[in-house]
Amino acid sequence: MKSRFWSRNGFSCLILTIKTFKVSDHISVFQSTLWQLNSVACHYAQTDVIWDPAYTPDELLSIQEAIPEVSHFGKFLIYTHGDYDHIVGRPYFEGFTQIGSDLMEVRQDKSRSLAQLRAIDDEYYIDRSVSLRYPELDMLIRPETQSEYRLGGIDIKFYAAQGHTADGLFSLLPELGLLVAGDYLSNVEFPFIEDTIGHYHESMDTAKKILKECKVETMVPGHGTIAYTTKEILNRIDHSTRYLDSLVVPDIVDWRISWGYSPFESFLDKMHQKNIDYVRSHKI
Repeated sequence: MKSRFWSRNGFSCLILTIKTFKVSDHISVFQSTLWQLNSVACHYAQTDVIWDPAYTPDELLSIQEAIPEVSHFGKFLIYTHGDYDHIVGRPYFEGFTQIGSDLMEVRQDKSRSLAQLRAIDDEYYIDRSVSLRYPELDMLIRPETQSEYRLGGIDIKFYAAQGHTADGLFSLLPELGLLVAGDYLSNVEFPFIEDTIGHYHESMDTAKKILKECKVETMVPGHGTIAYTTKEILNRIDHSTRYLDSLVVPDIVDWRISWGYSPFESFLDKMHQKNIDYVRSHKI
């Protein structure tokens, strides 16, 4: 991670820039200073695919600069789901084929996602030279009816990943051993539930199925650190499952007991209560 100091009114300020992880000759992961939010870029078989580019204008510029000017077989932008922090890069990547699930296309809270984006920009004085807008998808993925797609020179399998939201996708590139998980399987945050616990359990079962059927060498979560081994991914599945189970018992325990440690405890305390309230109000 690069950093530099500058002075404003006599005060020294540390400015952090995006972290870049070179996973292989074909895969790079860019991690924002905000929420440890991961963007993934793949350049392979004369094709470029990026997932969830984010977040600040400078960080998005760094991702732009990493994409070759010429991709003979096309450029594709995949959204793991339609939450605000995962769609912010839309206007920065004109000319890319925009891809998301069919349920992302029909989300009822698109205006809410945009409002959240604008509120955060206002709070942190982020000045963008582009107009933020919800993605207009060029290709709709229906993982329940067809899971294998050919994007340029790359074969990708898509799987429904619901539970956090209803419109989520897992993306698997079997040839490269890459699994892009979206807002699942993080090591810094437990499951955030905005769909159903039942669907979340199904997503964990799907992740286990993927590991059983394919060799996954790299798993990139939406937030947190990359997992490079099957053991680590299974460990994260187990932690998520134990946390989900803890939410449906009469005496809900502290999330640290069911899920484990995170350095961001005060925020997760709030999110744990939010999960409890959601589960109780939705009777799931």
